[in-house]
Amino acid sequence: MKRLLILLFMIPLMAQSINDTDEAKQEYRESVREQEQMRLEKVYKQKQLRREQQIDEMMLRMNLKDKKIKEVKKKVKRKRIRTFILGLGIGYAIGDNKWKNYGQSYYYVE
Repeated sequence: MKRLLILLFMIPLMAQSINDTDEAKQEYRESVREQEQMRLEKVYKQKQLRREQQIDEMMLRMNLKDKKIKEVKKKVKRKRIRTFILGLGIGYAIGDNKWKNYGQSYYYVE
């Protein structure tokens, strides 16, 4: 009789412990999933931030290149103008004075 009573009380306790372990396993799995999801979100945010930083760096480089190209073009333009003016001055100084000014136009005289 004692054994039957003990068995009657033990069976529900054993069943309850099995349910508890299943619930514990399920809770553990859910916590692992949540942690993995949080880790993935963190990695995604880091990647997104890095992409934005790279885009900003590329834009700065492009702007700097544009500025350098404009500066180079200005320098080349100034150099061409200086060379042209210098060429005119040298040509006038060395010229053989065959060009005569009659009014507002120049004529070649031999």
